[in-house]
Amino acid sequence: MVLSLSSVNTMLQTIVDEDKRGRVMSFYAMALMGISPIGNLLAGSMASGIGIPFTFIICGAITVLSGIWFGLNLKSMRKYVYRVYINKGILDSLPNDII
Repeated sequence: MVLSLSSVNTMLQTIVDEDKRGRVMSFYAMALMGISPIGNLLAGSMASGIGIPFTFIICGAITVLSGIWFGLNLKSMRKYVYRVYINKGILDSLPNDII
């Protein structure tokens, strides 16, 4: 979890233009920390309505499907991020597996 959060934080601060960095990071912090109470409330409501085991199954399925979607779109996301890195001078060229 720590590795994921620090990686996303570093990547966002690297690829965002300097004049928009504060806005993007505040939106990221709001989305990361602000959605948690809503998700907890929703999960609690589901658990009281359909039961704890089914709530775990549904939330687990959503997590797995989100991971699959992310994995399928990872190559296109990498192309975008690598191009930004090239434009900022962080990378010299695209790796061969991305081209």
